[in-house]
Amino acid sequence: MKKIKKTATNIFLIALGLTFLFSCASVDQQTQKDTKEPPKKAPVTKEEVKPQPKAPPRETREPSKKAPAAVGEKHPEHTKQTPPKTPPEPLGEATSQQKYYDMGMRYYSQEKYAEAKKSWQRVIKLGKRTALADKARENIKKVDQILKTLKEMSGR
Repeated sequence: MKKIKKTATNIFLIALGLTFLFSCASVDQQTQKDTKEPPKKAPVTKEEVKPQPKAPPRETREPSKKAPAAVGEKHPEHTKQTPPKTPPEPLGEATSQQKYYDMGMRYYSQEKYAEAKKSWQRVIKLGKRTALADKARENIKKVDQILKTLKEMSGR
């Protein structure tokens, strides 16, 4: 009888885990679509459309070697100013949240439930009122249920 009960519990856990993985994957795909799509704007009438000025073409050729300019005369190549390079943007809150959310999903797929839970808790800490934080809360609830069931199965 105990063996049947244990087998049934194992099958239930496997089914629960697969259901969780599929639901997380579909939610994750939807989140990725949402982050890739730009926000929708109100329709623009023809009168509101202003032509954008075209950027001048970049010179890709090497500058020609000309005779040096006379003293006091400015050489045209020396008058060009190049804009300063801007440093790369630091990782934003959403990127960090996504990183920890994905890390939690990897841990979950490896059945490292405690680590997955910690990663998802970090997602919530980084932003309490985001879509990823909501998904992380749902995942934490499911992991807590799995951990509780595993604890009951081991008889502790």
